[in-house]
Amino acid sequence: MTANPRLAFSFLGRFEVSRDGLPVAGISYGKMKALLAYLVMERSRAHRREYLASMLWSSAAPEVARGNLRRTLADLRRALELPGGLDLFESTKQTIRFLDGSPVDALQLAGPPTGCAISPPCYGCADCIAHLVEVAARYGGDFLDDLSLADCPEFEDWLHGQREALKRRQLSVLEQLSGHYERSGKIENAIAYARQLVALDPWLESGHRNLIRLLAQSGQKGAAVAQYEYCRQTLQRDLGLVPTEETETLMRAVANGRLDEAAPAAPAVSVAATLSIRRQIAGGRLPYRWPDGGCASARSDVDRQPLRRSQDGAGCAPSALDRRKTGQMRRRDAFRRARRRQVAPRR
Repeated sequence: MTANPRLAFSFLGRFEVSRDGLPVAGISYGKMKALLAYLVMERSRAHRREYLASMLWSSAAPEVARGNLRRTLADLRRALELPGGLDLFESTKQTIRFLDGSPVDALQLAGPPTGCAISPPCYGCADCIAHLVEVAARYGGDFLDDLSLADCPEFEDWLHGQREALKRRQLSVLEQLSGHYERSGKIENAIAYARQLVALDPWLESGHRNLIRLLAQSGQKGAAVAQYEYCRQTLQRDLGLVPTEETETLMRAVANGRLDEAAPAAPAVSVAATLSIRRQIAGGRLPYRWPDGGCASARSDVDRQPLRRSQDGAGCAPSALDRRKTGQMRRRDAFRRARRRQVAPRR
């Protein structure tokens, strides 16, 4: 399987496919995009036609669903294969597989650095850092943010799982970059990545603390206080919570100019609290696994990914009904319950 440098797939943010830097025309409707995105992201194996048809046309009769799949695949071939004389899909009577190895921004974010001289990658050398900088810059938003198929709960489950896993991976990358630049004495770079982390997940109080600490270390006491106020207001407005005692202790140290006496900074992504909260927000009971590759010492808990639903129906992603129940109010309630189990309420 060789890479075709002419094609590129961008799924972080809006769905985009380009050929020689120009947008590919003809990928026009939602289920066409959904089928292509699924086959590209899961290109390591072939997929049963029966499964693909039921995933995208679950309400249709089996023969109608299979016919829709055939027509959608034909539309993809016309848009992607015919203009360049390419052979991108391996298709049999039972299975379909995407063969091309063109770059995919989401897969590059999820995968380990490729230029490191050490295996597994060290996540600290110049090549690893350059890789992390590159993939962090490509994060244009949630995975396929402009795609939603309300009548396809199985696909929506997969889509939700990908979005959550890739967002956690981006948080991990930003955490690693901020920590690297802090250790290297490049505090302004560390602050820049810490700001990106907080912008990506404003509910992550440990991320706010890390940014407050970095701002104070760089002599920006006013900015540190302003960041604390933003954290406090966000938690109160969105979740009905107040900052934890750990955050208050840090702010007292900042105010007194004795930052060295504050407790050591926690990782920008809380190891114990954040995943517990996110599991409940996602509906609870989500099993996790490490992604393929990577360095154990460099992994944080945000690198864990939900197991995907298998094609034999043995699924472990939350059902579409469970996912619909996790609206904004339900998200807030879950966050509050998890936080209060871990931190005694302040009076």
